[in-house]
Amino acid sequence: MVVITEDLVRKRAEHNELQISTLEELSLHQQDIEKIEYLDKWCRDLKILYLQSNLIEKIENVSRLKKLEYLNLALNNIERVENLEGCESLNKLDLTVNFVGELTSISCLQDLEFFQELYLTGNPCTEYEGYKDYVIATLPQLQKLDGVDVEKSERIAAIQNYSVLKRSIEQQQQAYVTRRNLEREEERKELGKKKARGFDGRWYTDVNSGSSPADDDALWEKEKKAFWEETTAYTPESRKQVHAHMQKAKERDEKKDEKPEVKKERRLFNDADGRPLNVNEAKVDFTIEDDEENGQYILNLSVFKHLDTSLLDADVNPFYVRVIIKGKIFQLCLDEEVSSSKSTAQRSTTTGHLVITMPKVKHATIASHKKPTKEVTKPFANSNIKSETITTEKLEVDPSMYSMPDIGNIVKQNGCAAPVGTKAKAKVPERANSPDFVDNPDVPPLRLLPQFVRMAATVPERLGIDKGHHNLKIGKSFENGSKESFHTIRYDFKPASVDTNQESSVTVGDDGGVEVTVPHVQGSGTTHTVYKGNKRPLQKECVLIINHETGEIALEKLSYAILLKKTRSDPSARIVTNPRPLTPIDKTKSSPMRRAPMKPHPSSSAIIATQPTSYTGVQKASRSAPAVPFGAELGSADMVMSSESSSDSSSGSGSSDSDSDDEQGNQGTDQETKTAPPVTGLAPPSYLHTLSQDLRLSESSDDDSD
Repeated sequence: MVVITEDLVRKRAEHNELQISTLEELSLHQQDIEKIEYLDKWCRDLKILYLQSNLIEKIENVSRLKKLEYLNLALNNIERVENLEGCESLNKLDLTVNFVGELTSISCLQDLEFFQELYLTGNPCTEYEGYKDYVIATLPQLQKLDGVDVEKSERIAAIQNYSVLKRSIEQQQQAYVTRRNLEREEERKELGKKKARGFDGRWYTDVNSGSSPADDDALWEKEKKAFWEETTAYTPESRKQVHAHMQKAKERDEKKDEKPEVKKERRLFNDADGRPLNVNEAKVDFTIEDDEENGQYILNLSVFKHLDTSLLDADVNPFYVRVIIKGKIFQLCLDEEVSSSKSTAQRSTTTGHLVITMPKVKHATIASHKKPTKEVTKPFANSNIKSETITTEKLEVDPSMYSMPDIGNIVKQNGCAAPVGTKAKAKVPERANSPDFVDNPDVPPLRLLPQFVRMAATVPERLGIDKGHHNLKIGKSFENGSKESFHTIRYDFKPASVDTNQESSVTVGDDGGVEVTVPHVQGSGTTHTVYKGNKRPLQKECVLIINHETGEIALEKLSYAILLKKTRSDPSARIVTNPRPLTPIDKTKSSPMRRAPMKPHPSSSAIIATQPTSYTGVQKASRSAPAVPFGAELGSADMVMSSESSSDSSSGSGSSDSDSDDEQGNQGTDQETKTAPPVTGLAPPSYLHTLSQDLRLSESSDDDSD
């Protein structure tokens, strides 16, 4: 029997980083599970649960899964629908190929508001007469039954005959339950008989008779053939027996595939010439030292410190040494013959290492030539003491016996040639100070620019704090349910005329939109700049707040990041500056597309303007001169030209005004007239005379037309 364990669920939650508390989809199919348990406690957020191809007999321990939408229990041993009233979000239930015979048990699905699909294909209840109509009438919210859409006409007809259908279904269900009880009793009796027999089908088992593997295989083949040829009813009990037989066959095949572990034969000597081999079954570290001065081998074996000495066995032979460590052999071959009787073995009381000293039989000596002995006589201060003779011996080495080159003179110490193809760099002499140079200590040293000072400054200097350890306080924004939050605002462009002495405004909309209005200094050409953007939540970003007055350093969590972009300036935010004064236009040089002249305004001081203008610091005209300005005499065609020139010169700021002027030009004589202050000077008399004649001519033409 396979039980649902936490390790099993966690292995199936690899797609959720092995987190089972937030798991939404879980697949436990083909696991030989016989009971549903623990899932309603460990995985409360489950939405999809796959439990098909198991041995589950009862629907249980799923009522707490309030978010469960799809439950797959196909190919199990379920006999009735139950314990699903608490699955409020259940949308689809798959019970294909089960043993559901109590069709009236589907009434537990009536109160599930979102339930739409039910699969009962392959169950005994589908053989009942009127099965489909009964299910449709019992579950009014059902949209699909066994993969087929439910028609509205079918539902109406089923509801009309519901009382008759219910009575018929209950009778058929009662007959099935009676038959099922008899089958269950027969299966129980048959199972008891099989348990009473031997493994070969006999009433006894001969434990004394031995059987070979071939006989076992033949007996297994016979048993397997008899099992599959036996005729049984399709019941939950027979399905369990089939599963147990298949599990047994699987285990037998696995044992057959497993090769018996063959222990390697220990080879301590070479088969050809009988030389000892190096063996380290214990896998311990060791070192061996050839002490030529004393003519002996020293073996240091790193035996475990707390290993009892009684578990060690050392054996020194003339050409090898063998140590048995807790039944495992360590053997080492020696180059020279050693004396076994003179060898010693000692164990360190500190490290536990085993040290074996093995003297050599033939002590090799180094052939050497001795120089003549020099006797050095040292007189003593006390003449009564005889002088001491010190004899020194030096090893004489023949230089011709060297087989290695002398590496001491490979590189010349004095002078080294440069590599091929390179030029030696000549040393540039340091320039001497000028004769009039004076080292004045009062002159301050050179200072770096501010930007380089910031680059060269350390982190404490940039933060404005002292070096050393500081206490870091975790702010209230990290607490659960805290109302304090911090935001970061970033903008793409900042005008140089922003007034830092005035307050800006921030507007946050319901949809997360943010609008920031920044005022400008007076005389900059605009009153304010508007930034617009959106805010997005932050998860792993913080801000460090340093209070230089109290010395407190706090770490706060950033909640949102606001990214702003500068919008186009509003025409209402522009400040109209002094426009260019109107330039007099000679009517004789007007464009060929001349229109009819416009009637002048009754007021002698009126000027037809194409856009609102303001004049500052204008000189007043002389009272003795005529009061009619020359601009009032111009025709509509000339005014169109002036409007075009003025609109071209201020295309960036007066597009709306030029559009209104074009509409005025198309209207003809219905244009509006606007008053303006006096002009800076008077036109020449001859020019005014020409304008007055043109004015009279235009008036006469208007009278004729009337």
